[in-house]
Amino acid sequence: MTTDSQNQRFGLTIGTKLAAISIVISMAAVSIAAVLAGYSSNEALKRAAFERLTAVRELKAQQIEGYFYQVENQLNFIAENASLKEHLQQLRRGVVYLKTSSELITSQSQEKLTKYYFEDFLKRYETDSGSTANETQIDELLPEDPLAIFLQNQYIVDPRLVNEAQFETYFGTAFSKLDQPLSEFQNRFGFYDVFLIEPDDGRIVYSVEREIDFGTSLFDGPHSNTNLARAVTTAMAASPGQVIFADFEPYVPSFDAPAAFAALPVYDGPNPIGVLAVQLP
Repeated sequence: MTTDSQNQRFGLTIGTKLAAISIVISMAAVSIAAVLAGYSSNEALKRAAFERLTAVRELKAQQIEGYFYQVENQLNFIAENASLKEHLQQLRRGVVYLKTSSELITSQSQEKLTKYYFEDFLKRYETDSGSTANETQIDELLPEDPLAIFLQNQYIVDPRLVNEAQFETYFGTAFSKLDQPLSEFQNRFGFYDVFLIEPDDGRIVYSVEREIDFGTSLFDGPHSNTNLARAVTTAMAASPGQVIFADFEPYVPSFDAPAAFAALPVYDGPNPIGVLAVQLP
């Protein structure tokens, strides 16, 4: 029997073979084309995604740069205010006066402040931060110098005690006159807090929020190892108009919330008289 006869017997004519081969080749070509098209489409989608992410990154970078530039302008504007400079000088004189007082603190005021730290502050710290604190950690936060203890008792533990007569014509008067404009400055621009720091021992002499950093020295007090302290220390040696930024870190006085700061030296003529700082939202 011939080969053609065998092919016909099994139904495999040359035409059938050619058709089968053509189908196989076509299917392979279609499959390859589909794979190539899918790969090309996937690469195009990836490129488009990267381009979108790059655009978002550049936009965010511009927004952040714009925000920092805005903060710099806001701080420089208020630091040039003659009233702020006058009251900051009064706060400095008030600190000198209070340091010379022999009756700044009593055993009762020390007990009140300790009770505040171990009850009020500790309770809110654990609620807001979700962390627990032991006695040693709280002890390390308690201020030791008499002026810090006095100021925290007056302005944090029991603010009702504050009146101008207690501070002669210096600290209390200047503090009360600063409170409204700096509170409005805080609210208008969305800052978490606004500080004034005197340069002699880096003491926070004004704070809108009056947290447990108020009244303490950022040079050697319980918060001297914070990003606020670093920003203020750098700002004290900065040129007029130069704003120093400190990146976000957990900040214990704000119950371990992430906090960033901007600090600017305040000059009265050629002389630096303190630092204006804000806690960024």
